[in-house]
Amino acid sequence: MKPDFYDFRLSPSSPFHLMHLHSGPFSQPRPPDIHEAVHLGLLLKGDMSGVRAPGCYLTGSWEPHGSSGSAAGYELLLVTVDPKELGKAFLDAREKFDLLLNLPPAVRASRLKAPAIRRALPAFARELLESMDRKEEFHGLRQWLTIQKLFLHILDHLKLDGIQPVRQSPSRLLPAVRLVAEEPDKRHTVAEGAAACGLGSSRFAVLFREFFGLSFGAYELNYRLNGAAEECERGNKLRKDIVKDWGFYDESHLRKAFRHHFTQSLPKKEILPLPRRRTS
Repeated sequence: MKPDFYDFRLSPSSPFHLMHLHSGPFSQPRPPDIHEAVHLGLLLKGDMSGVRAPGCYLTGSWEPHGSSGSAAGYELLLVTVDPKELGKAFLDAREKFDLLLNLPPAVRASRLKAPAIRRALPAFARELLESMDRKEEFHGLRQWLTIQKLFLHILDHLKLDGIQPVRQSPSRLLPAVRLVAEEPDKRHTVAEGAAACGLGSSRFAVLFREFFGLSFGAYELNYRLNGAAEECERGNKLRKDIVKDWGFYDESHLRKAFRHHFTQSLPKKEILPLPRRRTS
């Protein structure tokens, strides 16, 4: 099963997802995430990963991302959109929208700190939060139009200063990404990923690292560890079932792999086995 945080199940009829999040302070980095959907995070209070309220961050498609920490905690409205569906609405603004998504992450983050962009973010956030509470007729359409206006506001005030994108289309590599997502209970090698893409192992390894910024092995392990951690936090499955579903040998293997990879402990919440019925 794919974790919800990886596949938001966006579609032409449901092209966005809204989440209102709160967190206390933390210093350990959160496990990284990666998916096709685009995140626009509107920071309402506090700070996160170097962004202070009122501010925002934006992640591009298939761009590894994760929170590095928060000194004061935060309140966040996370807007997740299908970039293809949002791009269709932008007509003559489509080119600048694509440029924004394909900027180097550090450059994009610096441009989004422009005062002209930040000033209007609280108003957009309030409008979306209020719409989440109101279930009026056509509320989904109203939210989608507000999201379009929010992105258009960003594009209107975005200063690119001749900067060009550096990321290329990941289409040649998507079969390997799908392989991992469709068979999360198995460990996949570079050779298997390369074969899925019709590439030689060496060429595949180079292309994957160039686009995603990490090796295929690290990505594949990230995916399975994130999935296992998410199910541990949900607490609706036995640990032994989580271990099996995400391709680990046993619980000890999962714990050690998580600590080694993310330098933090695996979430402990889980359901407990039902007590055996006494027969005497």
